[in-house]
Amino acid sequence: MYTLDDALEFDISKVYDLYRRYSNSHLPDLYKKFSFGQSVIKKADGSYLFTSDGKKIFDMTGGLGVANFGHNNERILRVREKYVASGRPEIHKSYFNPVLAAASSNLASVVGGGLNYSFFCNSGAE
Repeated sequence: MYTLDDALEFDISKVYDLYRRYSNSHLPDLYKKFSFGQSVIKKADGSYLFTSDGKKIFDMTGGLGVANFGHNNERILRVREKYVASGRPEIHKSYFNPVLAAASSNLASVVGGGLNYSFFCNSGAE
């Protein structure tokens, strides 16, 4: 079993190996063809990723949260830290959760256009 500290020290060859064996066997071969697939991402800040060899990359692929708020957004991190410290569970869709109820209502208010229902997918690591 690898710890988080172990994983954070993996070089690109170790990452490729583990992806091939346990995650997506073809992804390393695809990513090797691009410059961003040659290094491990060591840091993320705002709209940028930083590789193990010091390269700064503008992240246009980071998903909706990153596109809107950036990596490691200070305000979001403060709220997350407060939430984690409260001991509450992550948003769980199988049990009633007041945070999920409030988030659904807020989203409907902001989006408008008659949005009545939202489905929140738990991606796991975010």
